[in-house]
Order: sequence, then C-alpha cells, then structure tokens
Amino acid sequence: TVVVIYPESERPDMSNYMESGEWIMKDVRGWKHNVTYACCLETPYLDITYHFVMQRLPLYFIVNVIIPCLLFSFLTGLV
Repeated sequence: TVVVIYPESERPDMSNYMESGEWIMKDVRGWKHNVTYACCLETPYLDITYHFVMQRLPLYFIVNVIIPCLLFSFLTGLV
C-alpha cells in the first residue's frame, strides 16, 4: 500500500497558531520531496519538510534571564 500526501499549499494553515510572548513567527514554508533510500532503491518515499523562521522577543529574555542573574550577582556580593 502506498500513501501519497499532497499539501494543500506551500504555506501551512496557521489558523490554530497561538501567539507567544517569547517568539514571533516570521515565515513558514513547506516542501514535498520524493526520497529514495539506499536500502530500497526501487521505492521512492514521500517526505514533507516544514521550515519555520522565528525571532525571539528581546524583552522576554531580558526580564526573565538577564535581570534575575544581575540581581543574584548583586545580592551575592552583599553576603
């Protein structure tokens, strides 16, 4: 039995995507490939690859990582 998958479009459906306070979704793309492996040269396998480009929001990182580290470093000097 062979299963053939056809993506509806080059871009996946993002209607269920929930925005994050830490990341911004910059770009999303999908590609369909026929892959042939060395073990089974006569049988091509279907492969769908998705590529996500995301950007981290700097304010989240500063507030949750940098500031606590600086505060602990300062408090350690007082002990």
